[in-house]
Amino acid sequence: MRTVWTTEQGPDPALRHRFAADQPAAVAAAVVGGVDVVVTLVLNHEDFDCHLGGLHERRCPEPGLRIWDRATGTLIRAVPESEICDNSVGSNVLVTVAVHGHALAVVQDWARPPKVVDLETGRRIGIVAGHDDAVSVQGFAAVELVDGPALVTAGWDGILRMTGLATGRTTTVDTGERLNAVAVISLAGRPVAAAGRDGVTLWDLTEGTRVRTLALPDGQVPYQIASWPHDAIVAVLSTEGAISGWDGTTGRRLPVSLRSFPRPVTIAAATAADGRPVLAVDDGEAVNLWDVHADAPFAPPLTGPVGYAHVVADGPGTLITTSATDNAVAIWNIDRDRPPTAPAHRTNLRCLTVTAGGSLVAGGGDGTLSRWRLADGAPEPDLGQLPSRVNAVAAVTDTRGGHVLAVGGDLHGVPDSTLYHWIDDAPQEPVTLDHGAQTDFVATYSVDGETAVLTAGKGCGNAQLRQLDTGLPLGTIPHDYPPYGVAVGLWAGRPAAAVNWMFGPFVGWDLTSHSPVSTPAAANVQIGEAPHAWIETGTGPAVITVHDAQVRIHALLTGAVVHLQPRHDEPVTALAVTTHPGRPAAVAIARTDGTVSVVDPATNRETAHLTLPYPATAMAWAPEDGLLAIAYRDHIRCVEVPAL
Repeated sequence: MRTVWTTEQGPDPALRHRFAADQPAAVAAAVVGGVDVVVTLVLNHEDFDCHLGGLHERRCPEPGLRIWDRATGTLIRAVPESEICDNSVGSNVLVTVAVHGHALAVVQDWARPPKVVDLETGRRIGIVAGHDDAVSVQGFAAVELVDGPALVTAGWDGILRMTGLATGRTTTVDTGERLNAVAVISLAGRPVAAAGRDGVTLWDLTEGTRVRTLALPDGQVPYQIASWPHDAIVAVLSTEGAISGWDGTTGRRLPVSLRSFPRPVTIAAATAADGRPVLAVDDGEAVNLWDVHADAPFAPPLTGPVGYAHVVADGPGTLITTSATDNAVAIWNIDRDRPPTAPAHRTNLRCLTVTAGGSLVAGGGDGTLSRWRLADGAPEPDLGQLPSRVNAVAAVTDTRGGHVLAVGGDLHGVPDSTLYHWIDDAPQEPVTLDHGAQTDFVATYSVDGETAVLTAGKGCGNAQLRQLDTGLPLGTIPHDYPPYGVAVGLWAGRPAAAVNWMFGPFVGWDLTSHSPVSTPAAANVQIGEAPHAWIETGTGPAVITVHDAQVRIHALLTGAVVHLQPRHDEPVTALAVTTHPGRPAAVAIARTDGTVSVVDPATNRETAHLTLPYPATAMAWAPEDGLLAIAYRDHIRCVEVPAL
């Protein structure tokens, strides 16, 4: 496939170095045997928590600790979980310290006391001194005392513990609160811990006394706490995704006007080369850099191998990130001068559609509907803005003009149950739907020459049918549970839909008579298969479904099943079908390994192939031009497919 245009601009200039790593989660830097290393954890997790889904058992590495040569990315040592923990490495809690020049790591052991590991040998030394009964530790912070490095821990038992790692001497403070996190600042030369549940309390760890309480707004609960010890600044990420900041010396609230879409996932304290405190905020898609004193962006966000990143500072101007999603460790120079990034979109793209007028419309996590001219990628004005993420878009042309439809919402964020509609770029009156907090599917069809629309959401049952021009309801496809997927097409010349509900069954539905249509395919469609597309075959209509790595064509008249690319085991991330008159049908299949294959459904033969830097999240065909538009992360690539 030949690239016609792309919005990619090459690697981020701030990226100094990256290397492949086994699903790295928590990260820390150290010096082992005179070599600068990066220490990472591979977490113990289940398939329902894994981005590889059904491939978890076969693909995921053994949990444990990894030590990497920072300069070359060479794996120096892998320490199995069984040699570190009595239970499991199940949390992103890791710090490294040097005691008498000897590199140590402290690792959380789930529901057991934290463990100390000798990084020189990879052997476990034992439980952190003074922590024999600390079985619910949730956060660590390292602090340098007069007599050497110390570890401060906080846990659900409400106790703050400070242990001198050279002396083993431990002091405790019972806060009386269930603690999720801890950070340490220095006040008048004394170590002060920031921790709490109903707000953040500063505790003098030497005297065991309360210094002051920093109130969180609206009763929010601290999830992560970052600090700049010598600046006595504390930043807090709440469980609701809000970020607050304080001057620990005075208790004065510091403005943090950073607004991240999607919501922040993790925060970390960093420092610019000139000493300014910089807050690093990962939102699952990029790492935002915020100048704490100026309450303004410090630099453009870091993009690249930072999907759901964990971040640690490594000296002024340097960050280390890990991403289990991208299997990568990256080292960044955050002070490097670089122009503001110009991504295809402000957040990762979730859906695409092509209009009859030659525009490519894309929707993403911040609700923006962006547009480009399909022929050459020239940006066009944004079409509109939804209040929440965009989950699906569709385009259709009728006698009234060119329509673009969009639906969105977030079950766990900003809810939205509205159908948004534009005709020839002019916004129409939105239509209130009844899909709960989010709507995930939108498709159009024609009844008696009038355009109608089908919508459905993963938050509740029932697919809804409406007239497009009036928004009036035409009926529902009833069910108690949400659908996995919906496809719309023609069945014996009549508009029809295919739906597979969360727990089955697979049903065909006549969209004119509003009644079910019996199909032998129902016996072969399994629970979890998501209908993605409707195609015509030599034996009549068929529906293409996706279930993890499996792509199947179900013939609706005969029940016959064809497995497309049956030898592939990478989960499918996006699928698009074209059946343009006069051209052969083609199915574009994108997978988690970044590949995109174009397959002839009649022969099951791959006719074109490419590999992207990251897995595609959405695709759309412009078959009359032989073009395929592909979205991955926040970028677009438009390719010409020779087979078409």
